[in-house]
Amino acid sequence: MSLAEEKQAWLAYISFEIEKGEPSRARLLYERALISLDLDLQFWLGYVNFIQHSLKDTSLARAKFESRRASMSSQNVGDLVELMIENAMFEEEQQQMPKARLLYETLTNEIAPGHIKATLAFIGFERRMGSNERVKELFYKALNAALGRKDGNAVTYISLQYARFLAFRSNDVARACDILDMATGAVKGSKVLYLSKVNLLKHLEGLGLIQSDLHQGKVKTFTSRVTEAFEQALFESELTAIDKREIGVAYVDYMREVASSVSQVKAV
Repeated sequence: MSLAEEKQAWLAYISFEIEKGEPSRARLLYERALISLDLDLQFWLGYVNFIQHSLKDTSLARAKFESRRASMSSQNVGDLVELMIENAMFEEEQQQMPKARLLYETLTNEIAPGHIKATLAFIGFERRMGSNERVKELFYKALNAALGRKDGNAVTYISLQYARFLAFRSNDVARACDILDMATGAVKGSKVLYLSKVNLLKHLEGLGLIQSDLHQGKVKTFTSRVTEAFEQALFESELTAIDKREIGVAYVDYMREVASSVSQVKAV
């Protein structure tokens, strides 16, 4: 039997005992299963969740988290990030906010600086605490770190989350647009970033939070933050021809929706 099959068998057996109302028996089964499945972090987290919610023993759950953290190698960053996020969420659930914040700070400053999941988990915690200034500080720090590493994926994800927060939670639309411009100025080869930028700007335009302009001339032209973003993607990016073609089609479709004359669409 493979470890995956063994895990499923143990989970089925444990669930059966829990449904029967036998938590002591379920605990014994968990502990027997962990002899061979201890390295499976998700199984172990299920065990601690069982201790917390079924056995109602938060002291034991906390001790398990502390012991596990102490025993894990700092080289196993992925599992350590997952463990510490779960540990912080456990402390938050117990209303131990200083402990939760300390775990996040240790994780993002010492163990996994720049790790997207860890960073966003910390930001999510501060958002739940209503600490908007702290959230902006964390976003700014994370974005600059990603830009410094030239990590395109991190810049894309963080800049979009940061811009949405600024626009919709801080009412700072101008700063949100600046962040998007900063991101596409640094990461020129991400179709996801350009299209996400366009979609967010279209949403802001639809809400009336950014304005468009109609310029008079021999041919009336329509410009907006959205058209500027489309043209940046088409003429200033390092996208492939196929990606540019896709963006070009989206640009024409957008103009068909918003233009006031056929000449504006033809101009595009």
